[in-house]
Amino acid sequence: MATPKRSYDQQQQLQIVQQVKNSGMINNIQSPRRDEKEEEMSRSVLAMFREKEEEIERRKLEVRDKVHAHLGRVEKETKRLAEIREVSPINKH
Repeated sequence: MATPKRSYDQQQQLQIVQQVKNSGMINNIQSPRRDEKEEEMSRSVLAMFREKEEEIERRKLEVRDKVHAHLGRVEKETKRLAEIREVSPINKH
């Protein structure tokens, strides 16, 4: 349901469009119905764009978390290898 402010604004816009049409200044002015359809399409496209952005952000965070987890495992293994090398009798000459 439209708010009183919005419906008042719409009425003003419709009056201006009608005045312009009646003045003959613009012959190919778009109808309010067409404007509403274009506005709805714009909102729909914007909503889809935002959804895509959110999906990309989620995926980015997932990848970042996986990389951090992998790096943590690599660091642990590196430490274990270093400890093994320190204790290993092969390295002692």
